Amino acid sequence: MGGRVNICARNQRGHAGCNYSVRIQSARERSRRLNGTAHQTRVRWCWFREIGQEGRPHYHFVLLLNRDAYYTVGRFQSERENLYSRIQSAWASALRISFEDADGLAHVPLNAQYHLSQGDSAEMD
Repeated sequence: MGGRVNICARNQRGHAGCNYSVRIQSARERSRRLNGTAHQTRVRWCWFREIGQEGRPHYHFVLLLNRDAYYTVGRFQSERENLYSRIQSAWASALRISFEDADGLAHVPLNAQYHLSQGDSAEMD
């Protein structure tokens, strides 16, 4: 699964170099311990900073995962831990703010998820 997330910075205390990989791999390991099995995923990502019209920075983030491990981002207001909450948690950590204060800083646009399969040219169009 590939997905695009827009991330805002309300302050300049943090940086975009969040360690998403560690959080996702930790969740996979926890799932493996609880369920006896869990699909593996290599975490690949990239980001870039953009300065908006008001002169404020925001970040664009692309995350590439095995869709068998993460089929969707998850519900944004879910009580359960999901990929979206892990993104929010990592961003809160990077900004050195609480998880609750990071609410709304990560925006997942409509149609932000892309499912790609090796050798399936129709999905590449």
